[in-house]
Amino acid sequence: MTDERLFERLAAHAGPADIDSGFEDRLYVLLQQEMNRSGRSARPMLLLVAALLAILTISAAVAVGSGVVELPWLDESPTPTVAPTPDSPEPSASMLPGLGMPGRGGNPAGVYGWNGPLGASTWMHHVVAEGFASGSREIVIVFVNRNCFAGWTGPEPVPVTIGGLDGRYVEPYEYPPGVNGFPRFGPAGAYALPVGDRTLCVYLSWDAATTPEELEAARQVVESIRAQPYGQDGIRINFTLPAGWDTG
Repeated sequence: MTDERLFERLAAHAGPADIDSGFEDRLYVLLQQEMNRSGRSARPMLLLVAALLAILTISAAVAVGSGVVELPWLDESPTPTVAPTPDSPEPSASMLPGLGMPGRGGNPAGVYGWNGPLGASTWMHHVVAEGFASGSREIVIVFVNRNCFAGWTGPEPVPVTIGGLDGRYVEPYEYPPGVNGFPRFGPAGAYALPVGDRTLCVYLSWDAATTPEELEAARQVVESIRAQPYGQDGIRINFTLPAGWDTG
């Protein structure tokens, strides 16, 4: 058999086929017999060696392809995920963005915010002006990080839930005009919202001439509050405002 014919036969092997475990042994014995014969050239022996290597390669390919042999580097099972240790910090998907209060003058509708350490406070208002004859009216919202109802002797606060925070609300809430430097216009209500181990106080004050629709819009601002502890003793809040609110 010529070299070309031998390799044509080997290349024509279609596989897969049943593996003969004794085939290599018989081929090895045949190779030894050919080597022991005298007067033969080395060329047939080299052809047998090449044939043996080719047959072994084909047998290995058939074994792997048929699943008889599984190579470790072909294992497609997913690598197990290592659970993070308690010391591994992970960003919280619920972390509120650090936003600022509305500025002076008319502000567009949008989401605003405030970061307040213990004892800090801020305020904003919405002024409605209908002309000089009828005057104007306004609604004020005050945020304070403190114990809201300390020393309160008025009506018992009722439970409320604001932004997932189970707090308390009281109305009417009486506090002296100008307390903490903020004006008070007519009626007022007060919210105490526990935020972790601290409390967000929200004071809502409005004019007697404020319409129900205007007051409801202001209450929706309070309802939009989202809060979380911030820093050592601070509170971070986000809230949504309609157009027209400002800080004076």
